[in-house]
Amino acid sequence: MLVMKELDMNLRNYLQSHKLTWKEVIKITQDIICALLRIHEENIIHKNLHSRNILFLKYKDQWQIGDLGFCGPSDKSLGNIYGTLPYLAPEVITEREHNFSSDIYSLGMLMWEISSRYPPFANYEHGDCNFINDIINDMRPEIIPGTPLEYKELMKQCWDADPMKRPNIFILKDKINEMMNKVQQTADDYTNINLMNDCSVNSINRSFNSKVHDVVDLCEQRNIIKEHIQAYKCIQVFQTIL
Repeated sequence: MLVMKELDMNLRNYLQSHKLTWKEVIKITQDIICALLRIHEENIIHKNLHSRNILFLKYKDQWQIGDLGFCGPSDKSLGNIYGTLPYLAPEVITEREHNFSSDIYSLGMLMWEISSRYPPFANYEHGDCNFINDIINDMRPEIIPGTPLEYKELMKQCWDADPMKRPNIFILKDKINEMMNKVQQTADDYTNINLMNDCSVNSINRSFNSKVHDVVDLCEQRNIIKEHIQAYKCIQVFQTIL
């Protein structure tokens, strides 16, 4: 049985006020993966992973996952999606169904956020039709320079457009543990991150709220890279239900 306790700070607020080394980035990611492992072992899909649901337990010096059990209103039809759009996997939007792999996609977005200190897609209007289509068409945040290769590759695997190509939580645990063991032994590749300045990070005030989204007539999912997204037909009507 998973039991939540009172926790001290969420990850979004922490990232706004702390500069990190790669060792710290990997340690936070390791904590989140271990917490998600415990959730998946209980046959639970979180469905709403984002940085405000990642909470620090001070007395354990450990990050935990909050909002357990908030899987979306039970009285909503399959035409509705519950979650925070920048972290939602493309198939959740197109197929209106969460699964273990969609949690892994959200984890990939969290990995990027931890390394950059920015919420994903902070400069986009999240209710905009084009933004939703960009997610479906495999738009991903730009990976920051200097990201260690192992971390970058694991992150890209997590947010792969094909859910079948994403690693499961057990593989992720092994990979992040290997990475943590390496960072304990070598410091050369794990120095301070080339972070954005504090002013630009702290100036982000966009609210990332979990909502029920009614999505109709979505564009077909395509696995193309961000740099080659040019023009495409928007055949989507998007409404947000507060």
